[in-house]
Amino acid sequence: IEIGRSEGRTEGKIEGKIEGKIEGKILVYRNLCREGFDEKEARRLTELPEDVMPEDVSLEQ
Repeated sequence: IEIGRSEGRTEGKIEGKIEGKIEGKILVYRNLCREGFDEKEARRLTELPEDVMPEDVSLEQ
């Protein structure tokens, strides 16, 4: 049981770091779009993963 808990904590930390990086990229993506970059260029510059769809990113915030 303790091994499973340890593995779960490790996986959670890794997933959290990945989500944090994506959130940072989304923030930069939004800012680039607000500054006039088109979505394709903003995605390229931020290296935003293809599985994160522009519809998931609200430019109004």
